[in-house]
Amino acid sequence: MEKPLPTSRPNWEANPVATPLPKVRTVGKLESPAIVIEPSAITASPITAAPVSPPPIQKLTTASVGKKQASMTPLSTSERFNSVNELELDAYDEISTSRLSQPLPGWLISMVVHVTLILILALIPLAQEIGLPFIISVSQGKDEATQEFELTKPMDDTNDTAEEGLELTEPIVSESAVSLLETLIGGGLPTETKFTAVAVPQIETSLSGRSGQLKSTLLAAYGGNGDTENAVAEGLAWLARQQRSDGAWSLRGPYGNGGFSENKPAATAMAIIAFAGAGHHHLDGQYKTNIAKGLKYLIAQQDSDGCFATDTPDRQMMYAQGQATIALCELYGMTKDGSLRNPAQRAVDFAEAAQSDQGGWRYIPREDSDTSVTGWFVMALMSAKMAGLSTSRKTLDKVGDFLDSVRHDSGAQYGYVTSSPPFPSMSAEGLLCREYLGWERDRAALIRGCELLASEPISSDTESRSYYYWYYATQALHHFGGRPWKKWNDVMIVELPKLQVKDLKEKGSWPPQHDPYGSAGGRLYATCFAIYCLEVYYRHLPLYSLKK
Repeated sequence: MEKPLPTSRPNWEANPVATPLPKVRTVGKLESPAIVIEPSAITASPITAAPVSPPPIQKLTTASVGKKQASMTPLSTSERFNSVNELELDAYDEISTSRLSQPLPGWLISMVVHVTLILILALIPLAQEIGLPFIISVSQGKDEATQEFELTKPMDDTNDTAEEGLELTEPIVSESAVSLLETLIGGGLPTETKFTAVAVPQIETSLSGRSGQLKSTLLAAYGGNGDTENAVAEGLAWLARQQRSDGAWSLRGPYGNGGFSENKPAATAMAIIAFAGAGHHHLDGQYKTNIAKGLKYLIAQQDSDGCFATDTPDRQMMYAQGQATIALCELYGMTKDGSLRNPAQRAVDFAEAAQSDQGGWRYIPREDSDTSVTGWFVMALMSAKMAGLSTSRKTLDKVGDFLDSVRHDSGAQYGYVTSSPPFPSMSAEGLLCREYLGWERDRAALIRGCELLASEPISSDTESRSYYYWYYATQALHHFGGRPWKKWNDVMIVELPKLQVKDLKEKGSWPPQHDPYGSAGGRLYATCFAIYCLEVYYRHLPLYSLKK
């Protein structure tokens, strides 16, 4: 049965009057709660093999009452998307064991068995920390039945506060332990006794890496360091100083270089997401008061249909809605605070009811689709799944139909709408959606797409800034892992902290200047998106390492 369409939003069909914007250098078309650049307003020179002019990026930060247009020029580096080297899948290779061709002495078999048991026991705390079932399979000989034992630990309703010491250098599963085992068994376990440890992936565990020992381990394993954590800490401190007396955050100020229009629900949601990404929530920790006040403001905006943004301009509403849904779902998933469950579920129900027949979302519920807005709602629904809220598989399945309609290069790249060419930001957003919707890591289109993203790295150069593209590419590449992620991260850990303001009033923030959408989203937009990038190591558990 079709879900009822929310009715409390007045005049959804009204279109704002178009007014021109000053010419900006951009990476594509922007759709943000504050600025709209239509595909029809963009001109681009012909693109070869793998077209890549910077995307129709949508800044989720600001809102403008009118329809804005801006002329664009392609990035000087976009042509690099047209050539790609073959990618080796080397990140999550499983270590295979082969049988010994000759009998082994009894003392060696005994030692192998005992060492193996010790290693399994050492891995159990990690599985319990993550919250995954840990299954041990034991069999004797190739024809004997396998016995399985499951060791689980109930997930805590509360999260530990983030630890300051982040000097760990060991990967999640110690390579030294694997090496020791291989050395002892000389290339394989005896055929008489075999042990297999399997961590069973569950999407509900994706938020569990944001605090405690697991946060420190993930940070070290995926390439974060003290500089990235210091940048996050300074960024959150700056955000806390900008909160208004009513609990909301603003796109316009009180800081310098604010956006040119206002969208308080979007700004508040973006700030809350930044705090939550580092493990902070409203029940405990350094910023619990800030987050609690922001939540109170945000929930007060929600109507009976689940919409948080009824007072924002039509074309900005759905960006704010998607972000607010993510904020509530993440905090509910992190704390299981019962007072958040109903508001979060109403927001999820609104999202599913607002999906268009094309399979995506855009400015008005049930009308049309674009990749930018759709990406936010995919992440909203995935955040709901992570939190254990009720979601419809049918809704997520339909998203694939829309993505198929905007894909290029066999799915390695994506456009803004069906008729538009591919852009880096939309490609990054589309690939992230594909990862969450079930694409396997060895899919050729995903391999090629991630290699293309890695060829357009973060840069502090004034002509190459795009926080929106960086945000989506960072997530997609982190999940994919391997050489593309290392290539991207090696640059990010240098360039992004370097861009952060180091002193005076705006210390801890990131400058919006030279970003194609910086004038719309302002300093808060730039700062939140930079923080999201630097929290990526632990914000969500990596999808493909879970599967492996």
